[in-house]
Amino acid sequence: MKKVLLSCIFFVLLAGYVIADQSRIPSAVAKSFDYDDGSSTVVKIYQRPMNQYPDYVVFKYVDVMNQALRYKKAHPQEEVSVRFAMYSLSPDICFYFDESDPKYGEITSEAKPGQTENILESIVRLAKNGVKVDFVVQSNVTSKMEPYFSESCIADPSKKVSDFLDFHRVMWGGESEQQMHAKFITADKALDDDGTVLSNVVYLASHNVDPLYDSFYKSTQERAQTGVLIYGNKGIFDAFNKYQQLVGQNINDQKNFQNQVRAAHEAKSLNYSDQYFHTHFTPVLSVMEFDPFAPDNLSPAVEKESAWDTENNVFAKYMEELVHSDQGPRLFYANVYHYKTSYTDLFGWKMFKALRGLYFGPKYDNSSDTYTKEQQAQDLELLQKKKLKPDKKSPLTTKWIIETSTTPHRFSDGTGFRKGMDLISGNKALYFKADHKYQSHCKDVLFSYMKDGSRKYVTISGSTNLKRDGNANKANASVAILENEKDHSIFDAYKSFIDGIVDAIK
Repeated sequence: MKKVLLSCIFFVLLAGYVIADQSRIPSAVAKSFDYDDGSSTVVKIYQRPMNQYPDYVVFKYVDVMNQALRYKKAHPQEEVSVRFAMYSLSPDICFYFDESDPKYGEITSEAKPGQTENILESIVRLAKNGVKVDFVVQSNVTSKMEPYFSESCIADPSKKVSDFLDFHRVMWGGESEQQMHAKFITADKALDDDGTVLSNVVYLASHNVDPLYDSFYKSTQERAQTGVLIYGNKGIFDAFNKYQQLVGQNINDQKNFQNQVRAAHEAKSLNYSDQYFHTHFTPVLSVMEFDPFAPDNLSPAVEKESAWDTENNVFAKYMEELVHSDQGPRLFYANVYHYKTSYTDLFGWKMFKALRGLYFGPKYDNSSDTYTKEQQAQDLELLQKKKLKPDKKSPLTTKWIIETSTTPHRFSDGTGFRKGMDLISGNKALYFKADHKYQSHCKDVLFSYMKDGSRKYVTISGSTNLKRDGNANKANASVAILENEKDHSIFDAYKSFIDGIVDAIK
């Protein structure tokens, strides 16, 4: 009886701790989350500042494939499966894929047979060696992929690549709200660099597999990117696989995809959550709210979808927790490619209003009620007279890195969006347009607050931007990682990464 009790206490004390990572693809931090039943979930964080080479965040997709193939070759009689979802993919970017090559993991625009391959060729290499691959992509790479289907497999020459590779191109349309925007890969089994068997592997990132040089992006490799590797957690693994299957089953019908995902949310059969993790798949449940900020020349003031689903939307969920947290310092960091507060985007508006309320304290209206033009004018007058001041008992610290347009219709003139952002960050807001020399494609949001007598640390990362259509229409996947006061190394790694970008700009 004593042994059982001591074992339980041991697992509670070591709920999360940094572990050594000897992989050739270096992570910013590796951490094990241990559970009372003896199981563990390992998380590794990959970060790429601007202009850093090699770009391991994007190469990690290939590395996961290689580790799955390594396991298959070591266990040829076992079935090994990989599922992959990618928004934008170009065959014009090549990777040094051979694990014996000193350049393993480097990226080039030059195809070198036997040394480099594009990611389509990486996928085909898995299929030729008997790994089952299910691949969904929005990019139009069908013509590049089809010639491979009839090629013979190495593992079994009687089989074709098409026997092991399922390819699905998503045909939802070209508008922003029609994107299959997710970027993740899963592998049920893999062998790590040191020969350790990994199970239930999930890797999700902000990184598309874009060409090395692109006229729109100037250079894809100029952008900051982040990725999260999670293994050992079957609940997270099953959730990502189910979501990828839902995309693949509905490549020609986005509406049916949305209905099925929302039905799964309602039945609580898609998202996974425990004391350390909370998955986030879009579209979330539809939430309709009245929007008064709609001039006649744009659209009528009517009910619109906000996507502010506080159960299935992790951004809304933890913003609500931040709002209703105990007294004490609060923190909100956002390193996000796109944050939007336009007339059609109640999601961004609700987040902005919550932050303003936190900044100015309990006397400020922090409810879900509308923020009228009269209130804006009153706030402006109070600000100018210095009668509206930050909350000193529970100060809010924020830091923003936003690259692309936010369509700042809501806060124009004296209460402009930029001014408002400055206000809720103590005049230290960072707001970068797409043509700024420092660019970020990340989708990372951090929360820290007091709850039930202890400090909580929440890190959200994946493919989801802070705007309504990213949460209400598109296909996106993110994960929230939850830590406490004893060890918040994941949170610290993301916070340091954001601080580092800011320091580089200074």
